[in-house]
Amino acid sequence: MFNEHKYFQNPNNKAEAFWQLISFYDWQKPAECSLTSSCMVVNALMASRTREENFTTDDLLAKSSLKQEWKSDITEPCLGVSFDNLEKYLKDLFKQLNLDVSVEAVRMTKNAETDLEKFHNHLKRMNNEKDYYVVANYVQTDFFKWEPDEYGHFSSLGAFDEANQKVLILDVYRYTSEPHWVNTLELVKSMSTPDNSIKGKGPFPPRGYLVIKKRQC
Repeated sequence: MFNEHKYFQNPNNKAEAFWQLISFYDWQKPAECSLTSSCMVVNALMASRTREENFTTDDLLAKSSLKQEWKSDITEPCLGVSFDNLEKYLKDLFKQLNLDVSVEAVRMTKNAETDLEKFHNHLKRMNNEKDYYVVANYVQTDFFKWEPDEYGHFSSLGAFDEANQKVLILDVYRYTSEPHWVNTLELVKSMSTPDNSIKGKGPFPPRGYLVIKKRQC
């Protein structure tokens, strides 16, 4: 905790994404990590609205023209939302909300050195630019002493500690998790695991992360 405070007290660490997202940091319902993480980003992008106008996850789902497909993906028992599907759902959602926002899906290539360099470049921009967000799709149990599994999990990233090669995950599974720092290479490895949320038989492509940002006028 001391180290976290020290990071945020350093004026060189702008942590733009953290300060924009933290007011909307929320608990996910079972299997709704994709929806809760998306809701945080949408509310941050529309932060000029009043608190009463903030979206809940139910509000957000109702706005989607793909709500039945998204709802099916998060209704237990389920495999959850795949990396490709969340990209599709978010692009549709921003269109429905009339927001000029781009969604870039960055899939891991399994070339760790290349993937890490590209990831760091996005994290630097996330730290220093307004309305620039990164949502990671990774295996949550890679970072906890829980029984291992291979299921994917979505959470927004809040800050990048470049000096120590760590990134702050704003984990929406708040029943047992709070914001925590992880090594960026370890997160890249976790995002490189097969996306078994895809329906059908494998082999499945690796996961990755979504870069969400307002387009330049």
